Amino acid sequence: MVCGQHFQKLYSDGGAQVTSVAFFIFLLAGHVFSIKSEFFQQILDNTPMFALISLNDDESKATSVELLQLASVTILKPRISISTTSCGPLRPHVNKNLISFIVIANEDVDDILDTVKIAFKGLHEARVIFVLLSEISSELLQKIVSWCWFHRMINVLILLEKLSNQRLDYEIFSFNPFPSLTIQKIPNNSPFKVLFPEKVSDLKGFPIRTVQKYDHPRSFKYVNSKGQEKIGGYLWKAMTTWISHHNGKLEILYSNTSDVFNRMEVLEYVRKGQVDMVPHFISLADSVNITSSSSIFLGKSCVIVPQSSQISPGMYLFLPFHLDVWYVIIFATFYISLVESICVFIAHGQFDPMDSFCNVILGISYQVSNQKNFKYRPYLVVHGQLMILGFILTNLYLALLSSFLTTTVYDAQIDTYEDIDRFGLKLMIEADAIDFWMNTKISLKWKHVFYGTDREAYMENLRILNSNFGYFLTIDKFMVIDFYQKPLKRPLFHLTSIDPGGGWSGLTVRDDLVFLDSFNQFITRSFDIGLREKWLKDILPESIEAGIIKPSWTYGDTFTPLTLPYLQVIWVCLFCGYGAGLLSFSIECTIRLVKNK
Repeated sequence: MVCGQHFQKLYSDGGAQVTSVAFFIFLLAGHVFSIKSEFFQQILDNTPMFALISLNDDESKATSVELLQLASVTILKPRISISTTSCGPLRPHVNKNLISFIVIANEDVDDILDTVKIAFKGLHEARVIFVLLSEISSELLQKIVSWCWFHRMINVLILLEKLSNQRLDYEIFSFNPFPSLTIQKIPNNSPFKVLFPEKVSDLKGFPIRTVQKYDHPRSFKYVNSKGQEKIGGYLWKAMTTWISHHNGKLEILYSNTSDVFNRMEVLEYVRKGQVDMVPHFISLADSVNITSSSSIFLGKSCVIVPQSSQISPGMYLFLPFHLDVWYVIIFATFYISLVESICVFIAHGQFDPMDSFCNVILGISYQVSNQKNFKYRPYLVVHGQLMILGFILTNLYLALLSSFLTTTVYDAQIDTYEDIDRFGLKLMIEADAIDFWMNTKISLKWKHVFYGTDREAYMENLRILNSNFGYFLTIDKFMVIDFYQKPLKRPLFHLTSIDPGGGWSGLTVRDDLVFLDSFNQFITRSFDIGLREKWLKDILPESIEAGIIKPSWTYGDTFTPLTLPYLQVIWVCLFCGYGAGLLSFSIECTIRLVKNK
């Protein structure tokens, strides 16, 4: 007998590697091991490890010893042996594709089935072989088959002993639950792939039950332009595509009830086994009989705010350099003007700061200046360095300015709760979700920035893309908005850096779903071939057709010429300069007239 505390030792004895295990359930009544040794050997050859479950009666022990002898001497396979119901589930210790031996010596199968039920909890794809060495009634055979299907084990073989020409022989039976539970006989010399076929590859019209509620963009019903009722959403398409590919039949239950997505109600449907899977993300905390498929999308929440306003075109002239750089340039201009004035005064005895200032401006802008001063070497050294610096600054400025003129520049984005509070913006959220987020992920300090409303008002504002509010929503809802606003000249919303949290999520399903592994493989494959991306991109046209998003279609022009607002600062500087010059000239003229009198 090997219980839970002995698993690790068995793994060590078996090479500490458990990749797939084989469970064979034997109902034995005599010594027939030699007859079936070739069959057992074929099974052991296709697994790196197996497990043996039996009761403590003499016949079961004898058969177990013979099987262990074969695995220890002839084929050399590590194993797990269980003979009591005190052992826990094997799932934490072995791979889900399990092949196993379980020995029972009589028709009283209740105890051994209880042991199997405990050991196989969660291992719905485990491979199981029942071996019955004495002729049994068809009722017992049907009982074993029905028990296996009730506990969602479909990879099952039953070896039935029979007497043929005064010698013992056996028959192999299996069953296929698709589309209805049917017992099938398998030839004795069948290869391993025939003994354990991929039954879920063809569901043969087997009904898969679900519910459809409004949960945009995961699942939503709408009427297309041809007047046909359609169901869109990326989770819905993931589910229905797999069902169609595996020849299943989709059965939508409770279609006459409210279309409103009630999480707790849908969760109860799955928990009670009324439906098999639903195209929704539902929290699985403290859930019974429920699990999640492989992750298909990052199910997290986010905060979006209206795009900040565009910077005035006239201010583009100041964008290439930071304010600190402008301060340095202004200081350097006056400093170099002073140095050149001193040089000119020493060389010519004339101190004219304004003339030097004009020469410095001409030097920075790489223009011709008064060349008589170049005969004085100190002035030449100073002004030569100024021309090199001006050449670099002028070209750098023009290059950066041209890049800004080819795009639209916006003010600093709202990116934190502090920014939202400072700008007086309100974040719209469904009223029934406020308490949950305030008690978990968001500080009560920011509760005043949230505006709770009912689901209909919330969805209506999202539908018309009302940019008077920010929104607290899931990332897949923002993804639909982002698909819409990408071609716009000016985006409508900005995704902030606020991260309320979340994680990768899959469809909510029953934890005893026999085709869950096949569905998970399909989801993984949909990432590889780009099918998932197509489902996501299909949401936008479907949402517009359904009226869930009502766009204004304000796409920008491909080319916009420069207009007067871009030259606003230049005109202001020009008029101010001429005004100052006119004022200075008027004052000089007035002073001269006064002196002449």
